[in-house]
Amino acid sequence: MEKSLIGIKADVTVENVDDFIVCEECGIDFVYMCKKHPFLLAEDNMMSLPNYEEAEPTPEIAAQLGSTVAELTCPDYCVIKESKILNAGLGVFANIGLPTGICFGPYKGEISENKKMANKSGYAWEIRPRPGEQTRFIDGADPNKSNWLRYINGASVGESQNLHAFQYRGQVFYEVFRPIEKGEELLGKFLFFIFST
Repeated sequence: MEKSLIGIKADVTVENVDDFIVCEECGIDFVYMCKKHPFLLAEDNMMSLPNYEEAEPTPEIAAQLGSTVAELTCPDYCVIKESKILNAGLGVFANIGLPTGICFGPYKGEISENKKMANKSGYAWEIRPRPGEQTRFIDGADPNKSNWLRYINGASVGESQNLHAFQYRGQVFYEVFRPIEKGEELLGKFLFFIFST
């Protein structure tokens, strides 16, 4: 029987920084998650796809449904619509109250090593490399090669942040760190993770 990784404290080094998760409540690094404050990973919605048990969303399926892959992956408890942030475009809003500890992800997009293109896109995350590895970027600019997380906006001055992003095993996830009310926009503060120009 495989031993559970839940609640095992991490011995963090530069070499394994990508292999642990920080519990925001305890302030302790864990190999997988904290026993006292576990999180729930909420996967992308596949229920709106024909034969969803067998299918990943494709641009062809999305076009048949008059949508994009990113829009199709939005879970039913959220909706994509015009952001309340001026000139932000679309945003993601809660259709129901969302409790602390829900994690969304991973963020999907095209993988690139081109920093200039990633900076230009506005939808890219820099993935911190392990020693000796090349920095890479996950670019969600193309809505047919990404998921619904591309529509989550950063909290601007005066907006109330309710998500934070974190990297785990080469992927980016968003975690709800305070309750989100029905109708509230999901907003993160991503300055720590955004790469410099």
